[in-house]
Amino acid sequence: MNETERAIRATWADAQKERDRNRRGIQLERLMALLLKTLPGFERLDTRLRNEVEEIDIIVQNGSTDPFWQKESPYLLVECKNWSKHVGSKELRDLWAKMEGRFDRCRLALLVAPGGIADTVPELQLRKAEKGLLVVLIGPGDLDELVQRRDRSEALQEMHRRAVMGATARKGDEAP
Repeated sequence: MNETERAIRATWADAQKERDRNRRGIQLERLMALLLKTLPGFERLDTRLRNEVEEIDIIVQNGSTDPFWQKESPYLLVECKNWSKHVGSKELRDLWAKMEGRFDRCRLALLVAPGGIADTVPELQLRKAEKGLLVVLIGPGDLDELVQRRDRSEALQEMHRRAVMGATARKGDEAP
């Protein structure tokens, strides 16, 4: 196992056991940055950006040569919510607002929620599909898979396809 893979696994372990809210969130952002940098063409990213109206956890410049990712927008946003409770519809609406504020250069985002995703979130996304903004929902099972998988681009593509098709979350990711 190389140094990057060790760092990914250690950061994921730290993010899961951290009790302080702020540090838990920072650990999840670090994990996602490490994971995304392993995807060819996603190495250029910025974390914890703030302006007068919002904070963006991670913005990735899409420089991929993979035909799958090339057809996506030039930038993708990543919103990390390392909460003990499920992420709800408000967080999806907030993320859409951030995407809309990117001069039509961001039509893809990842909403990462190790605490799970409420049933209302995928339902709301399906009702608003005509907006052309796709949010890939990444729950705890998906996050485990991204940490463990050798081909993370393939894993993320599977999650992307699931989001496009409006399929249900992986076992263990849905709200009780």
